[in-house]
Amino acid sequence: MPYISIILPIYNVEEYLEKCLDSIFKQKFKDFEVIAVDDGSTDSSFKILESYQSHENRLKIFHKINEGVGEARNFGLEQSIGKYIFFVDPDDSLIPNKLGSLAKITFQYNAELFLFGFEEVNTTGKIVRAVQNKQLTLYKKNEEIGKDFVQLSKENNIRVPWNKLYLRDALIKYSIRFPEQETGEDAVFNLKLLREVSSLVVIDEVFYAYLSGRPGSSQSLFRKIRVSDNLVISNELSKLAEHWNLEKSLIYNNDINNGFKVIKDVFSSKSIKFIFENIRWFRNQKKFIDAFNLIRIKDVGEVKQLVKYLTIKIFLMNCH
Repeated sequence: MPYISIILPIYNVEEYLEKCLDSIFKQKFKDFEVIAVDDGSTDSSFKILESYQSHENRLKIFHKINEGVGEARNFGLEQSIGKYIFFVDPDDSLIPNKLGSLAKITFQYNAELFLFGFEEVNTTGKIVRAVQNKQLTLYKKNEEIGKDFVQLSKENNIRVPWNKLYLRDALIKYSIRFPEQETGEDAVFNLKLLREVSSLVVIDEVFYAYLSGRPGSSQSLFRKIRVSDNLVISNELSKLAEHWNLEKSLIYNNDINNGFKVIKDVFSSKSIKFIFENIRWFRNQKKFIDAFNLIRIKDVGEVKQLVKYLTIKIFLMNCH
């Protein structure tokens, strides 16, 4: 049985896939399997996978109809047999020869979840920023995680799956799967898991390189569905806040950040018609407006968040 199952959800990433696969298979640590789930690609991604499989028996390829990245990850999880699960996005890459270091830490700390640092790289290959924890920290109880959650959220990307290593048995035990929604499914997945896990290791090393700003990626597109999907995330944050008795500002900051991003995406368009159509569309988003109106200016702490809050407030006022 392989020690780590690396799950790759594949959809039209022919330009990036070879770099990703090379970064995995060139690791000195070899005790892993790669489960590549082709989610109905229409480019040459599947052919690239087949060419690697011809000389790499650790690569398992599955082809399915397009249902989105969450369902592709769920499918890969069902096929996996490793002790630990590592979700890797196919346009990203692993830092050279770091997988062994990550495995070594899991040998020492038999935790249910590991959180590590990453580099953010732009499309020209330049490192935009590096997110690295100051020290290795072991949390032995769920309530210990809760005490530091707000700080952990500020210093790490808690929501994404690619900067984490998951104990497979824990995901099965707690029935954690990616939900059927177009955006934010990874946030819901992790927030649900964090309510359950009994142990977490925060690692003070960088193991992953995340590609930002890729044209066509889910993060670079304006989607109306983000508004309703974010309400699901807010609901999970609310459950987490209640579970750990955290301040409601945790939820409010989420709503402010996501609302600001949606509005920013609308006005980044060069089409005046597109902008006015979406302003009219926002008038009917009662759930979003009602959720945002629960936030009072006194609940907003940092100046940066206050600017975002006031921007959304002005925008919503002009939608009516």
